[in-house]
Amino acid sequence: MLDGSKCRTWSFVRFHCSNSPASESPDLMLVLTGPEGCGKEVLVRRLCQEFGEYFGVGICHTTRKPYIGEENGIDYHFVSEEDFQSLVHMGKFIQTMQYNGHMFGLTREAIEEVVEDGLVCCRLIFFQGVLSLKKTYFEPRYILLIPTQMEKFISHLKSLKLHPPAQIDFCGLYEGSSENYNKKKDAETRSKRRKKDSKKGIQFFLT
Repeated sequence: MLDGSKCRTWSFVRFHCSNSPASESPDLMLVLTGPEGCGKEVLVRRLCQEFGEYFGVGICHTTRKPYIGEENGIDYHFVSEEDFQSLVHMGKFIQTMQYNGHMFGLTREAIEEVVEDGLVCCRLIFFQGVLSLKKTYFEPRYILLIPTQMEKFISHLKSLKLHPPAQIDFCGLYEGSSENYNKKKDAETRSKRRKKDSKKGIQFFLT
C-alpha cells in the first residue's frame, strides 16, 4: 500500500484517480496528467524512486532539446524531427502529441521494458496525449492532478518562465471567473429549489 505522504508534490494540487485496469491486463500502466507545472514529472520520479519495487518509468521520445540536468535515455529519448517521423512511419508509437512546437511519443517497447521487469509502467502524459492513448487498446489507470490554490499555482508557473506573465494572469482571471460563475449558478439553483419546495408546503428552519 502506498504511503500518500511520500507521494505529495505541492499542497495546492489535488489528485483524482480513475478506475484501475483489470489485474490480468498484460500492459499495466499508471498515467499522470494535468496542467503544465502541476508536478507531474516530479511525482512520477518520486513514485519510481521511493516505490521502485512497484513502478518503473516509461521513457518517451521527444524532438525538444534537453533541459538543464536532463539526460538522454533517462528523462527522454531526445531525437531529431527526421528520426521521430521515421519512427512514426514505422508504426513504433502507440501515442503521439505535439506540445509547444515539439513532438512527444510513447512506444510499446518503452512500456514492455518496464512490464518485463514485473513493474507497472508509470508515465506523465499531457491532456492531448491522454486523448490519443484512449484510442489504443491499453487500459491504464489515470491520475488527474488539479491545482486547488490558484495563487500559488500561478506564482509557480511564473517562476518557470515558460509563458509570458500576462498570458498566465489571463488564465488565472478566466479560472476565477469560471469559479465565480459556477458558484452563482449553484446559488441560483438552490434558490429555485427552495421556492419550488415552498410552493409544495415544505418549510426550512435555519438554526
